[in-house]
Amino acid sequence: MWLTDQRTMQRNKTLDPDLEAILDSSLPGWNEDGFASRPSSQAWFERLSAIASEVSQTGKWPASKGKDAVWIMDQRTRDRRSTLREDQIEALDAQLPGWRTARMSPVVKPEATPAPRVPLPDFGLQNPRAFQTRVEEITAFYLEHRRLPIEHAIDRPDENTMAVWLSAQRQSLKNGTIAPDRKQALDDLFPGWSDVRRLKWAQTLDEVASFRQTHGKLPGDSKTTPRERALQVWVKRQRVKELEGKLAADQVAGLDKVDPDWRANQVQLNWESMLTMASLLRSKTGTLPAHGTPEGAWMRGVAQRHRAGLLPESEAKEMDKHLPGWNDTRYAAWRERADGIEARIRSNGRTPSHRSPDPQLQSDAVWIRDQKARMKKGSLTETQEAELKTLLDIPNQL
Repeated sequence: MWLTDQRTMQRNKTLDPDLEAILDSSLPGWNEDGFASRPSSQAWFERLSAIASEVSQTGKWPASKGKDAVWIMDQRTRDRRSTLREDQIEALDAQLPGWRTARMSPVVKPEATPAPRVPLPDFGLQNPRAFQTRVEEITAFYLEHRRLPIEHAIDRPDENTMAVWLSAQRQSLKNGTIAPDRKQALDDLFPGWSDVRRLKWAQTLDEVASFRQTHGKLPGDSKTTPRERALQVWVKRQRVKELEGKLAADQVAGLDKVDPDWRANQVQLNWESMLTMASLLRSKTGTLPAHGTPEGAWMRGVAQRHRAGLLPESEAKEMDKHLPGWNDTRYAAWRERADGIEARIRSNGRTPSHRSPDPQLQSDAVWIRDQKARMKKGSLTETQEAELKTLLDIPNQL
């Protein structure tokens, strides 16, 4: 049990002083050996109180086949086996006189006030055992992840259970029904636990940090990942909030920790990064990025923006400088046909022949013959010539 481990660490003087202070504040007596065995089952006492109230109001014992009667019979069995605690026996004697009787009999409805209810064992918290258990779980989670649990964690049901419990405490706080000592304990343990907006903000920051760690960059302009676009918009909003003075100091510090350059224009940074990668690939291969590569997909997207009149002139000039021919639609179609033929050559292990029974391979053979003729006449660009030679050499490499 987690709490037992903390006691051992305290005895060995290896427990974090801050955690020890939190435990002392929220769970007085947590480090005593008898703490775990103290009477703490509020559900048991509430069930007893409810049955006693029903008996007092109706003037008779529960029906012999009802759930309350079964519960009373269970207490008799536990009493005979000496497994009832002393405080439970005292509560039964006070609220249900005659509960040990083998045959239930009607009781006289009192004319005065109902039988006094034995107060619940008190550690200074409402629902002591249930609260203690949940606090232990959430504290352990908080120490490991440095955040509160998140709801809808489908692949982490334990985390989802803790988050739902915290949501219930927030609702109680909103309704004004939360016990003051419980609120104080949660405030001491988890500062800001009741601020849902701050909690959601922290959750989104955690998601941005995870994206940054996985991809090596902040979320940018992605046409394939809607969630990345949503995170990109969120980061932009934080820049605006900082300029407006609406971002708290700890929030700024959290963003700085994720990426010191979070204030920069990520779209522009991503564009420049892709241009650099595409330019390096062209320098290495002597050709423009292939159709099936990330750089090639990016280049086609830029060309589409250019044809739609959405590409700034400065970016078009950079493309012309580093990637000549990037906006040649005829080359794009040529490259797409060459990519298809390359895939079939690699699949079949040989160059297509016009004698093949497959019409597609016959068409590929005719296309290759035409490109050879164009290369001989000098009507292919340098890039096309280089790519055609690479294509024709593939069977020799297989």
